[in-house]
Amino acid sequence: MPKKQSKKQTRIPESISDLLFSQLQKWAHAGTDESIKQLEKFIISEPNKDLRAYAKIAYDEALFFYYSPNNKQEERDFFLAKMIIQKERWLWDRMDKAEAARFELSKMDIERDIHKSILKTATKKEREEWKYNFSEDYYTMVRGRLAELTDDISYTSAWLKTARDSIKLKKYKQVPEDLFDHIHFDGEDSTFWEDDEDDGCNCNKNCVCNEDDYEDEDEDFMLPSTIIPTPEPKNYPSKPSDKQDDLSIEGIPF
Repeated sequence: MPKKQSKKQTRIPESISDLLFSQLQKWAHAGTDESIKQLEKFIISEPNKDLRAYAKIAYDEALFFYYSPNNKQEERDFFLAKMIIQKERWLWDRMDKAEAARFELSKMDIERDIHKSILKTATKKEREEWKYNFSEDYYTMVRGRLAELTDDISYTSAWLKTARDSIKLKKYKQVPEDLFDHIHFDGEDSTFWEDDEDDGCNCNKNCVCNEDDYEDEDEDFMLPSTIIPTPEPKNYPSKPSDKQDDLSIEGIPF
């Protein structure tokens, strides 16, 4: 049986490591389509977990520099790109729920037929006692829920098509799904409604309280979250611009 490779065997000589870290930094700060592709290749092919983890940080930083908006049109397309990703996730959730409703109805159709057959051969007393063992009200409720979900899916699909078509700049038409994992807009995590009872969770609809902190236990490096100014609503006074131009990432270990 082959022996597990020790950490000592996978350690990279310091001189080579320094060169690789320097290259990762250059790709990260370049923030171009080409540097992103180079980092993607490096992450896939690099066997050393520490370098691979730093490459992922560099990749996130390169994505940030490449996609960060620099004018009004880019701000709108960037903002809409995030909305599209959120809608896509919501659509998948609706589709999963619709599938669950169809599954429930399939079971209930069979249960309903069997229930009717039982009542046909049952005595009068048994029919009286058993007639509510199958709930027509619940059956109707599930059918109604499926109809709601189907309508949600149809509308959201139309919304996504129209939204994608309205993005004008090519680079925002298909952004990486994980681009916004560490990028947040001003006001995104707050609510303009009065606060409800505190349940100890501030995630609102996008709750991540039960999610793992890391995708891979062996690669425990994460990029700090970055705040992006939210595009101003139409026909509304602009807010003070003390932080409008602050698009920096802090805490990158380069």
